[in-house]
Amino acid sequence: MSEKFKIGDIVEFTVEGKKTTGKIVDVEDTGWYRIQTHLTKNGALIARSFCVPTHNMRKVSPIDQKIKADAGKPRLSLVPLEILPAIARVREYGITKYGDSEGWRKVKPGRYIDALLRHVFAFTTEPLGLDDESGLPHLWHVATNVAFLCEMYKDKFAKVSKEKG
Repeated sequence: MSEKFKIGDIVEFTVEGKKTTGKIVDVEDTGWYRIQTHLTKNGALIARSFCVPTHNMRKVSPIDQKIKADAGKPRLSLVPLEILPAIARVREYGITKYGDSEGWRKVKPGRYIDALLRHVFAFTTEPLGLDDESGLPHLWHVATNVAFLCEMYKDKFAKVSKEKG
């Protein structure tokens, strides 16, 4: 009897000669399943999507916390990877311009909020628009400003979260 699969199931399958796991994200008209996974290629983490027939996959049982206690920890593999090189490019531009990779920490959060809002406005006006000064997409600047703000407020978020218990 064949297993029943549904969107959201975690499955194991073989790709490029290696067993890997992924999450079913769609069912094709052909009956094959589209599976999103993360693979390492030449030392870099890449997100890939594969179409796999049911006879080439099996469900993976829920994570056993006795083997690896990671319940409640963020699943960073869920973060779309494209945001990382986008932020890196903006950071590289800033380091070239200002000469200090840690200088951003000395700026008040309000200035990043202002920059964020300027880039959000520019993005909403022209979604594919580029920043005049850096030549990089406004959306990448939005991501970078949000990353700075997340880092600056992380301790305050933790405190508020702890207080709310």
